[in-house]
This record gives sequence, C-alpha cells and structure tokens, in this order.
Amino acid sequence: MTVISQRNERFLIILYPMKLFFLFCATVIVVLFSSKTGTAKPHIQSKLNLSGEWHWGTKGADFDLTIIQKNDTINGSYCAVALNGHRIDCADSDTDNYCRITGILHGNSAIIIFNSAYDDTDLKDTATITYNTKTKTLLWVWVQKNIVAYAPHNAILYKR
Repeated sequence: MTVISQRNERFLIILYPMKLFFLFCATVIVVLFSSKTGTAKPHIQSKLNLSGEWHWGTKGADFDLTIIQKNDTINGSYCAVALNGHRIDCADSDTDNYCRITGILHGNSAIIIFNSAYDDTDLKDTATITYNTKTKTLLWVWVQKNIVAYAPHNAILYKR
C-alpha cells in the first residue's frame, strides 16, 4: 500500500463518524424547529369549497370550468370556445381524457394541471386559480404555455 492511499484510508476512517454525527445533528435540528412542540404541523384542510360550475364569457369566447373538490383535491374539466366558435376545446364525453384539470387547494388558491383536446393527452400545462372571498369570483391565470389550448390566458369566472 502506498503512503498516499494509507493517508486517504485514515482520513476516511476519521470522516465517516463525523459525517454520521453531522447527519444526526441536522435531523435533530429539523425536528426541533419544524414547530414549537417539536413535531411537524399537520396539514390543515381548506374550509373553502370550489365545487360547481364556473363561467367566463366575452364577445366571441366562453370558458366553463367544472370543479369537483374533495377535501383539498381538485378534479374536473373545462370547455373553452374561442374565435367566435371556430375553436372548441372541450372533452367529447365524461370518459374522454381531454380538457381535464387536477390540483391541490392551498388556502384560497390552487395550482392546476390541465391538458387540451388540441394536443396529446400526456402533455400538460399549468394554471392558477384564486378565489376572491369578497367578490365570490375565481381568477384563472394560465402560467405555463407549452400546449395548444384555447383556454383564456386570464379570466374572472362566476359561479353558476
């Protein structure tokens, strides 16, 4: 064995217990400071229920969002009509996998993952929805535009 490899071996023997000690200390710090009681805080479910039919419309375009909320999980679908009816981005049936939305509600907003009838069902995009408690409206903002879809970029939806 060479002198260099003997030094490396001694060095590794010293470092391994130090690495274990460091990992132990880091774990203790995370547990102690995750909350005042030393345990992680449980997830608080939102008291907001967005389930239902939501609508936005303007001249030449309509957007309907159907939300099914169970606890903080959001599922549903959308139907977008654009360009004076020349583009219809909707699911053909309840079993169709197009124009589906999924997300998790955090407080009064959620990040929504959705797909389009104009693109592959495996391709997804992202939008946010935010509920305004004063106006009882839902703000839709399409934040990631990687697919072909005819959902609006921004819309304020009213519950039907």
